[in-house]
Amino acid sequence: MNDYANIGKASAAPEDNEDRLGGGGFTLDSGLYSMTIETAYMRKTAAGATMLEVAYTDGTHELKDSMCVLTKAGQPTSASGKRLISLNIADSIVFAATDKADLSGTLGSIEEKVIKVWGGKDVGETNTKVDMIMDLVGKKVILGVQKSTENKRAPDDAGVWHDTADTRDVNDVRAVFNSDTRMTKSETNAKADSPTFIKQWKEKWDGVTVNKVKNVAGGSVAGAPAAASTDSLF
Repeated sequence: MNDYANIGKASAAPEDNEDRLGGGGFTLDSGLYSMTIETAYMRKTAAGATMLEVAYTDGTHELKDSMCVLTKAGQPTSASGKRLISLNIADSIVFAATDKADLSGTLGSIEEKVIKVWGGKDVGETNTKVDMIMDLVGKKVILGVQKSTENKRAPDDAGVWHDTADTRDVNDVRAVFNSDTRMTKSETNAKADSPTFIKQWKEKWDGVTVNKVKNVAGGSVAGAPAAASTDSLF
């Protein structure tokens, strides 16, 4: 539990995640999906960052989302002091699914569970002990899912990962709504009379695929060696 204690200490950011219309297995088309949370657990990356891994289903579609909630330095904020955007999304999921205000309020429900976790193409799925957040398991939410096309990434000869000319379609959870009220955290806290953002989100993003593809010189691995100096949070 102490590994996650800093999650509730991001005082440098606004309490609420601002409702954003944004801009820019199989992949879902952009749209609104009523989903049930199958699993929600914490995972440490090799570099030491803490990720919240959530798997959703509606009985037909499945979606998995991975959110950084603590950097490799164990902080809920970036180097500039700003709260991690992915932690805001995690808080929105908790608020929509439970009676808790944010992710830190669910940490007391963590139980060790053994589930199948993908360990890479050389390992496949293996039985793995995880810290499962039981407050979230089985809860219903409405997700604003965005589909985008982006460059695949691959390591260069020095082991540094860069964009390649190959592309893939991915999904991101960009908005979260309570399944009963259909409101966001911001709307609920503002005591809005009725949900409006969910309609705006659907009008803007339903069926839209965002193009995030970057031009890659030579059609191979992108990025000059200087890129290796960038300090990753993860």
